[in-house]
Amino acid sequence: MGYGTPFYYSWSSSGESLVLHRNNSKLEYYSIDSANTDVIYEDGLGNFFAPNWSPVDDRILYAGDVEKSLSSLMLLDDGKSVKLVDEVNGIIAFSWSPDGQYIAYRTLSSDAISAVYVIDANTGELVTRSNVTGIVAFFWSPDSEKIAYITLSTPPGSFNIDAELSGQVASLTQEEDGLAWNVLYIDDGSNQLYSSFVPTFEMQYLLGYFDQFAQSHQVWSPDSTYLVYSERVGVDDRQSMITILNTDLPDAEPFQLIEGTFGVWSFD
Repeated sequence: MGYGTPFYYSWSSSGESLVLHRNNSKLEYYSIDSANTDVIYEDGLGNFFAPNWSPVDDRILYAGDVEKSLSSLMLLDDGKSVKLVDEVNGIIAFSWSPDGQYIAYRTLSSDAISAVYVIDANTGELVTRSNVTGIVAFFWSPDSEKIAYITLSTPPGSFNIDAELSGQVASLTQEEDGLAWNVLYIDDGSNQLYSSFVPTFEMQYLLGYFDQFAQSHQVWSPDSTYLVYSERVGVDDRQSMITILNTDLPDAEPFQLIEGTFGVWSFD
């Protein structure tokens, strides 16, 4: 199929095609049946990593270039570019809701990581946002009703983070209190903060490239209730455990299921 540095991709909902983001310079369409690769967009791409194909139709999310560090969140719809969000600063990461009704995104610039924003997938109108900034990663629930997102395990509020990360979160995990899961509910905009954890190296890697991995690795259970993650526990955080968090019971302690370094749910 090809190679590139970097090389990110997204499957069509039919499983018959991929959109490729190669060398930070162009979007390409790859057909499984014909094995042909065609350039579909190369006119000024913005700052992003993974493209995202709609789960319900043929629209493709990407970032278009504005100027310098500014990008716009764009849709490629039947060969035409449609602007949803104009002039965001820094690297933008985005994801469709599974039902195709919403798009979530956050930005990472030289001095801050933004909140996670949820917009209408057709109009670009803001639907809701997290009540804190500094969003390390986020993941849609299968029912499209909520988003699990990762922050530092500090009290809710705005804060800045050194963003030399450029897709890595290793320095964040060195914080004494680690990271924390949060859940944003789309219908009423409420947010729930859960207990903190120290991620394994494998979990760090997933979070560092979440906009690509969220398309293939499911941290939510199929019923949109439980989150699975891997954490370091015990003396000097030397033991690695696979842990389950029940998001319906905010006060319940996470359940450490089995020793291991990385875990995901099946899709059904």
